[in-house]
Amino acid sequence: MALTPLPASNTKRYFIGLLNAGFQHHIQVRCTDAVSDSQAVIDLGFVVTTLQPVTAQDYTFNELLVAEHGSDIKNPVAGWEVVPGTVALDQLDVQKPLSLCARGRATSGRKCKLFLWGQVFTHDADWLLTPAPATPHFDFLTILVTTPSYFLAIDGTKPVWELDFTVNYNDHWVKQLRP
Repeated sequence: MALTPLPASNTKRYFIGLLNAGFQHHIQVRCTDAVSDSQAVIDLGFVVTTLQPVTAQDYTFNELLVAEHGSDIKNPVAGWEVVPGTVALDQLDVQKPLSLCARGRATSGRKCKLFLWGQVFTHDADWLLTPAPATPHFDFLTILVTTPSYFLAIDGTKPVWELDFTVNYNDHWVKQLRP
C-alpha cells in the first residue's frame, strides 16, 4: 500500500546553514512543535560542534533558520554562533564532491535521509562509511538515534536510523562545476 504524500511543511523544521566557497547548503532537521528556538540553538549547536572535527576547514555552519509547522517560510533564529570546520583539506580531489547520507525508516513506513557535506572521511569500496565508536561521525549517528524531539520523519514520527552512511556525489557541488 502506497503512503499518502505529505507536504514538506508537515512538521516544524530547522535548517542548519553550511557555507562553502559562497555556496549555501542547508541540513533540514524535523522536530516536534514543542522545541523552542532557544533550545534548538543549544541542541543543534551541539550537533554541529560534534561534527566540527571532521568538517573541512573551508566549510562553516553559518546560520540556523526555522520554518514553523504548516509554513514554508524560513526565518533566521537569533543566537546562532558560527561554527567553522577545522580539518585541513587532505582528501583526494575525487573525494571532495562526496556527501554522506544517513538513512532511517519510521514505524509508519516513511523513509528519511539526512545529507552531510564537507566531511573528511575515507569510505570503503562498497561506498559505505561505518564509523568507529567514539569518533565524531559515530557520535553524530548516536545523536540521530537517541534524540526524541529531533531528526523526525515527515509525519512527525521518530525513525530508526542506520548506524552507517552511504557515500554519494553531492549534486549541488557537481552542478556548480558544470559549464
